[in-house]
Amino acid sequence: MEYRIKGHTGWYLRYDPEKAKFCGEHDGTKLYRKQTGEYFLLRNEQVAPLEYEEAKAWVKKYLPEKFDGMFGAIRNSGERKKVLLSISASSAVRLKRAAEKTKKSQSELVEGLINKYLQ
Repeated sequence: MEYRIKGHTGWYLRYDPEKAKFCGEHDGTKLYRKQTGEYFLLRNEQVAPLEYEEAKAWVKKYLPEKFDGMFGAIRNSGERKKVLLSISASSAVRLKRAAEKTKKSQSELVEGLINKYLQ
């Protein structure tokens, strides 16, 4: 069942536990993560959206056994994963030129940016 909450911009925000990933439950309150990465709690047909840090604190308090898997340090296993992204045409051209100039693959450049700017 989909739940809708009117956001501060006037748009309705959708929360569907059937489409979201179930993360865990404590005392009748269920935590879900949407495909967009948004978290929400569901209890007695009531939805409560959570910011990332709020979800992190909730998991640490009520589901400590799942905390490391969801929010703990990210280990580099060396495994590669394909990711499909959509970027502007101008960014794609800049990425291609940077790859040619540095003699690195576009993947190496993107991974370098992720490692530098996303801790």
